[in-house]
Amino acid sequence: MPHAFFQWILTKPKTVILLTLLITAVACIGYKNIALNSSYKSFFDADNALLIAMNQQEATYAKYDNMMIIVGTESGDIFTPSALSAINQITAAGWQAPYSSRVDSITNYNHTQGLEDELIVSHLFESFENDTLPSDIEIKSAKDIIMSTPSLLGNYIAKDASAATIFITFEISDNPLDESYEISQYIHQQVDQVKANHPHLTFHITGTVENATAFTDATLQDVLTLIPLAYLVMVTLLIVLMRSIWATAITLSLVTFTTMITMGLKAWLNGDINSINSFAPTMIMTIAVADCVHIFVSFFQHYRAGDSKIRAMGQALEHNFKSIFLTSLTTAIGFACLNFHESPLYRELGNIVAAGVIIAFLLCITLLPAIVMLLPIKAGEENKKSKVFMVVWADLVILHKKKILALALAAILGLISLGLPKNELNEMFTEYMDESFSFRQANDYLNERIGGLHRLLYSIDSGSENGIHSPEYLQKLETFSNWLRQQPEVAFVASYSDIQKRINKAMNANQEAFYTVPSDQALASQYTLLYELSLPYGQGLTNIVSLKKSSTLLIAVLYETDSNSMMAFNQRSEQWLKDNTPKAMHSTGAGLDLMFSNMAAQNIPSMVYGTFFTMLFISLILLFAFRSWSLGFISVLTNIFPALLAFSFWGLVDGRIGIGVAAVATLTLGLVVDDTIHFLHRFNQARRAGKSVENAVRETLSTTGMAMITITLVFAGGFGILSFSHYSANADLGLMTAVTIIIALIMDLVVLPAYLLWRYSDKDGGHDDNLLTSEKKIPSPDKGLLGHLPLMAQGEHGCLYDSMMKLRDTHGDIFQLDVLNKPWLVVSDRKMIQQILVGDRDNFPKTGDAVDEMKAIGGDLGILVTEGKQWLRQRQLVVPAFRPEQLKDMMVDMNKISHRAVAQLAEEIKAENSDQIEIAAKEFLNRIALAIICHVGFDYRIASFQSDAKTDPLLEAQEIQCKELMKRIQRTKYWKKLPLPSNYRLDKMMQIQRAIFQDIIKEHSEGRAESKVLMQQLITATDDDGQHIAEDELIQLVHSFIAAGHETSGAFLQWTLYYLATHPELQQALRAEINDVLGDADDVSYEHYQNMPLMDKVLKESLRLRPPIPIMLRSSGDDLNLSGIDGEYRVKKDTPILIMLGAMQKDPQYWGGNANFFDPENFSTEAQAERERFVYAPFGLGPRICVGHRFTMIEATVILAQLLRTYQFSWPENQTVEPILSLVWTTKQSLRFNVETISSENRVNS
Repeated sequence: MPHAFFQWILTKPKTVILLTLLITAVACIGYKNIALNSSYKSFFDADNALLIAMNQQEATYAKYDNMMIIVGTESGDIFTPSALSAINQITAAGWQAPYSSRVDSITNYNHTQGLEDELIVSHLFESFENDTLPSDIEIKSAKDIIMSTPSLLGNYIAKDASAATIFITFEISDNPLDESYEISQYIHQQVDQVKANHPHLTFHITGTVENATAFTDATLQDVLTLIPLAYLVMVTLLIVLMRSIWATAITLSLVTFTTMITMGLKAWLNGDINSINSFAPTMIMTIAVADCVHIFVSFFQHYRAGDSKIRAMGQALEHNFKSIFLTSLTTAIGFACLNFHESPLYRELGNIVAAGVIIAFLLCITLLPAIVMLLPIKAGEENKKSKVFMVVWADLVILHKKKILALALAAILGLISLGLPKNELNEMFTEYMDESFSFRQANDYLNERIGGLHRLLYSIDSGSENGIHSPEYLQKLETFSNWLRQQPEVAFVASYSDIQKRINKAMNANQEAFYTVPSDQALASQYTLLYELSLPYGQGLTNIVSLKKSSTLLIAVLYETDSNSMMAFNQRSEQWLKDNTPKAMHSTGAGLDLMFSNMAAQNIPSMVYGTFFTMLFISLILLFAFRSWSLGFISVLTNIFPALLAFSFWGLVDGRIGIGVAAVATLTLGLVVDDTIHFLHRFNQARRAGKSVENAVRETLSTTGMAMITITLVFAGGFGILSFSHYSANADLGLMTAVTIIIALIMDLVVLPAYLLWRYSDKDGGHDDNLLTSEKKIPSPDKGLLGHLPLMAQGEHGCLYDSMMKLRDTHGDIFQLDVLNKPWLVVSDRKMIQQILVGDRDNFPKTGDAVDEMKAIGGDLGILVTEGKQWLRQRQLVVPAFRPEQLKDMMVDMNKISHRAVAQLAEEIKAENSDQIEIAAKEFLNRIALAIICHVGFDYRIASFQSDAKTDPLLEAQEIQCKELMKRIQRTKYWKKLPLPSNYRLDKMMQIQRAIFQDIIKEHSEGRAESKVLMQQLITATDDDGQHIAEDELIQLVHSFIAAGHETSGAFLQWTLYYLATHPELQQALRAEINDVLGDADDVSYEHYQNMPLMDKVLKESLRLRPPIPIMLRSSGDDLNLSGIDGEYRVKKDTPILIMLGAMQKDPQYWGGNANFFDPENFSTEAQAERERFVYAPFGLGPRICVGHRFTMIEATVILAQLLRTYQFSWPENQTVEPILSLVWTTKQSLRFNVETISSENRVNS
């Protein structure tokens, strides 16, 4: 930070404070958007598969929101007039509850019985309908029925009859805070009224609605108690440790401003406050203290030494700016890496606190010195005792450094080996809230008395409308229900098959032998109709039966269990359905607890990635900051151990890693590194001043040690406060964070100085080796007389790309080749490719021999070779032509040309008078691709697709150019000037091609050609001076698009057809998708294109294995470093670089062990979500990604859809594939396919 900026801050304090107040006022306006969010769905992403499944179930059946009232007795059973009256009163009141849609209990249970040919559905306690208490006889009769009814036992009544439940379902919104409170208030009032008249009974309330209000109440209690308590802890610690009221007051003011601004800006963007982000203020306040303490410690040192206030503060800012900037950056990175968390709430928490850390840093270097300048702050007396203590401590470390390191290593390894293995990823949902909440007490009571706590829901589809009545479906459903009841985890199962069995028994004179599912579909359907007509309003079957009678909802209620057991049970259940039922009946389990279980399971690997990236980012920052590999390494190592030790401690005291604890390693790594940075920064300053290692350690501990202790105690106190949270995830996170921070302090005060003393004591001169190690040497194969030229043809069939891949296997992701005394660099490292094409693209232009030859053939004004502003202007010019609306119009011509191709194959089959013919795919598909780009872009017509027809001059010119380009790139400039036949033929084709392009432009300019959007964009465009583009540039732009959209598309289509022909089952599945999506439509529309997921996966997988351009060419614009995954390499200016995009797309570390095999599932939604970015780039990366990539995918979809719906393509026996890289990755000889017309019958079957 410039010295002048600090001077402005110090001389204009009032201005700084005024600007801060203004910013704070604007931020605080956002508080008008604050609203509590109690929805459990907010814990999950909108695209979460289980959330989607639950939403679909709620849309099909009924909403999941509910309340359960449990009525119990401590002696006897619930079948007494008084207890039954209490249950009935609450049941009746439930119907009057706001937003209620259904109420179920034993007093309104619909009992079925048969009377001759009639089905009688009635309540068991008719006395209540007459406002009288039931008699003993009525109670005994009802009890016998209830206790023998499986659909009630273990759900609405305890197996020992000591408790019963009333289950109320509600129709409320997804963020139902107000609605939830309204419902909860009403239910509690009704229960309290009943409870007053029945003091001998116990009443408990639980359910999702009660859960929402309980979590909101817990959040409010935490906010109202823990935030003030955190303030109190900070004030006490700061006064005791800093010994200055003014310093404490200023620090608290800055903390307050930081929190107000951060939360105000958050409220501007999203005002939702939930159980997770409600702790952001506490975290921000705690972290914001750190920078203030270091500034004040340094300020007081200079102030007490006799400097003026302004000079002392200036010195403090300049001496500490680097360290507090680094600590703020690393802390922000640590919290930002919570974005790897599976829950969006924790991701939001990380972003809020990361933003708060940056705001705290900015206020610390602006507002804090401004306030100090205006207040009459005094230097005060130095705490000499603390300084003496730190010096004595330093001497002890110096004296016993080797013992300390040995003991520390033994203690670390011992504790890790004892405690770390005891941890397991698991959750206990019933323990999310502490026992002080009635909601937790209700859940414990429910689990103890009734037995069922967790609900898993399975939507079982029959595959057809009214299909749930088929005997096969009912029998499979019954078998699944019985299997579930046999599982030890299951307390209760509610199934539609139970209803059918009850009705069947009732309609057959209540004979027990008929307590089975009906064996006749018509009979089952009639039973359902009779039953529904007999049910009272609000108690229909819509809660478990879909409107079209195509699916039913099966509910499995589990005993109290943990997340691992629940997921294992659900996996067994889903597998049972797959193994024992038709595909239509396969189902995915849903339910709130299951959703949290899966999130917990998925969160561990996500947070491992988060921790890895946090370490990576912080390591790179520290390496850059300290310019030392050794210091960078030890700074990271000393901050990895605290997390490992904390988790080892957790394994010994608890061992269950839940949603909160899982985030600790990522979160704390950015926090605990702060003390290390301050220590090493001050240590480096002392070493640069010429001090010995021992004196550098003494000075560091005496000047920085107490600040480190102060900050750690504030951190530990602030986060430790969270351990008192009513929400266990926050409490565990707070406790573990506090433990990690304290362990980190011990590491920084004991292990770190001991290591530095051991590492540098033998160095002379008092200077640290603060220089980066030199760049790694680029490996290179052994070369002979011709350099590496022979190695470029050692691949299969002499293909350049295969040769490079073979060399890569031996020499790694970067190596150098000398070709005719010219050094070439070959790169397939993902990080380097990203640097070249994205992050540092301006330093890697399209220059060198490769581009020179492209310019020689196609001119230097085409979009493929231009750079800088000219390229940007051309890019902006043509982008509108490839927008969705224009692509939809282009699809009309794509379909017409594809129909021509289909018709031509039909003519050839007819002419051969055979069931099938053999085609040369390369020429056939190249011509289709050329016809499409020429027609849709420029209204130029290719006459025929037949390989033996008279060659189109434009097609011939394109083929010759592609073949010659790679040859000329690899030859010397003198070779290209020789009067060789190949050079002569190329020059002739270029002249013919130019004449064709001139004719195209002329016809469009004179309005004689059909208007095409791409050509119109080109001929109507103007340059910066308002002049139309000159003819030369127009010709070269036309050439660019025809060249880019011709052979690349043809090669892409040929390889895709190859994979389909060699995978006939996949071809059949794709054909089925095409027929299903297109139906009777002749043409492929844009909507059709968007709804062919298998086509999309097949095309992408084909591009992965055989990208048309597997190698990209760039040159280094200067002497610079290439940063790879395993280090840095120095590259000289003008070095040609072969970028092996194809190698990256086959790398097993990104694509698994089958990376070299064709598998469209590599592009399933799940696989793509888990894969790293920048490892799939068939169209390039960064701003220069192919502008027509969407056009290519649509074109391929149209062509293949039209061909495959009519013809079967098969692979001839004994045909070999010889790949070749002639600019485009294609084949030396055209691939040949057997083509057979699909009969109408087979097409329908497909």
